[in-house]
Amino acid sequence: MENILYKNFYISTGYSFSGKTKHYYIWTEDFADAVAETFRSIKKAKEYINQTMWKTKYFKTENEAHAFMSDNCLYYQMQLIFIENGYGVEYRELKII
Repeated sequence: MENILYKNFYISTGYSFSGKTKHYYIWTEDFADAVAETFRSIKKAKEYINQTMWKTKYFKTENEAHAFMSDNCLYYQMQLIFIENGYGVEYRELKII
């Protein structure tokens, strides 16, 4: 199975039951979770990652996380999370309507 690392996500190659049709899956960096959709091309998988997936930035203190959030609140949709005795901010770009 071919794995392509793209923006902290792996795009993995899969095949249909007949083995003729190639499709792609998106996995997290630790291969613990996958996107429920399959994609017909790497380009479509990359578009999905760019438009839909959240990125995570890690911080040691809550104050550092809040400082990042206040500095970037005009550019990203964000959520504060607790990760392994630290803090994280999940973020993605705001959509222009």
